Amino acid sequence: MAILAVITDPDWLNTLETQGYHGEVNFWRPGKASFSEKHIGKPFVFVRKGTEPRKVLGYGVFKRNEELSVQDAWDRWGFRNGVMGLSEFTKRLQAVAEGTATNSGGIQVNNFSSTTKLRCAILDQVALFPESEAPTTEQAFEKFGGLHRNIVSYKEFPEANLIDIFPSLRPNVSTSAPSEQVEQDPAIFGASHEERKSIENQAIQVLMDMFRGFEIEDVSTPDKASKTVGTNYPGYDYLLHLGEIEMHIKVKGTKSHQGRVNFTTNELIAANNDPKIMLFVVREIATEYVSDSWIAKGGIPNLYRWQNLSSLMDSIKNAEKAGLSASGTVWTVENPQKCGFLVKIGNRN
Repeated sequence: MAILAVITDPDWLNTLETQGYHGEVNFWRPGKASFSEKHIGKPFVFVRKGTEPRKVLGYGVFKRNEELSVQDAWDRWGFRNGVMGLSEFTKRLQAVAEGTATNSGGIQVNNFSSTTKLRCAILDQVALFPESEAPTTEQAFEKFGGLHRNIVSYKEFPEANLIDIFPSLRPNVSTSAPSEQVEQDPAIFGASHEERKSIENQAIQVLMDMFRGFEIEDVSTPDKASKTVGTNYPGYDYLLHLGEIEMHIKVKGTKSHQGRVNFTTNELIAANNDPKIMLFVVREIATEYVSDSWIAKGGIPNLYRWQNLSSLMDSIKNAEKAGLSASGTVWTVENPQKCGFLVKIGNRN
């Protein structure tokens, strides 16, 4: 399994550390260059730029590339852009471009605004480590030939994996049972992305099975949403029609019994403003690692409609009492069945 050692702005890391980085984060850069699609599913290992000794302070898994304006990126990920606000976002772009003026993708260094387009490498499964626990680049990459100090963007290590770079992550299990290792911490062994994708696909399949007969339109990506509903981020995944019935469905899949699921602030705002948005949670999805791939099956479906979200937007304290908690711009519903902001409609047979 390959990893990418990516030179990373310490201010970006510090903002994620202080403001929260649960869910997706945006590893942005100005200009036209993007990371190769061949790296999707591979870990980005964050090598702190500048400070000596150089430390390896964490990692995230590359999920996809997107091209967005500064404003759209801020609206979607907030602090998880690694910046404290929109004005800081443009200032940080200015600083990055001035530091690499000969490689700024053709963007004029004095022409950044909220409409400037960015190349966004979207990461998930992010983990950051304290300075005291972070290895130096010499410790992390010595057996792979080292990491040259002149590298300004990234270097790929085709034979490395996360436990080579962060030995403390190795679980305390027998090496004779690789499937058990994957089950204990699949992110370390490169399978978590695939397992989560299998859970997501199974939840979608359950939705399709339950609403057989409905016209179902996929609006889960910006391109599909723009063509179907005229906006890139409607706050839901599927548009369902049957006669006069119309539902806007947000799909969540989970292995847990309670159904702990996460939402971005954008999703909650959309739900607050759209009475047709409903939440479809598939609980207790089972996964199995077979022949180098994840298989998901089963699951208990429940359909919910949102209620009283405006009070959530007004008071985090009230939201926490109702079973939601916030980290950065991500909200967690610990148990939809007990959350005062959700009304269960029940299983559909």
